[in-house]
Amino acid sequence: MQPVTHCTAYDWYIVGKIFERYNVSKWLPYWFNREYKTPYTCSTQGCFNNATVEAHVANIHMKRLGECIVPLCPKCARLKYLFNIKLGIPVFKA
Repeated sequence: MQPVTHCTAYDWYIVGKIFERYNVSKWLPYWFNREYKTPYTCSTQGCFNNATVEAHVANIHMKRLGECIVPLCPKCARLKYLFNIKLGIPVFKA
């Protein structure tokens, strides 16, 4: 799994599957070289709940990027509106 460097942290939305189990161990190698180093915390800006699910997300400004996966808490995985991802969060192609 290769992380994608995203150019913007703004205007992401949930697409596709949202309640896949979050497996911290497969994400750990990518977190160690990041500015934001808490893989157990939700990726949504302003949320500090535990990340327990992986959500498929997309960005309205980067259509060619397609679907990506980020760790979220169950509450944020149900968001029906645009949200921001914390800077430094690795985003993975789905």
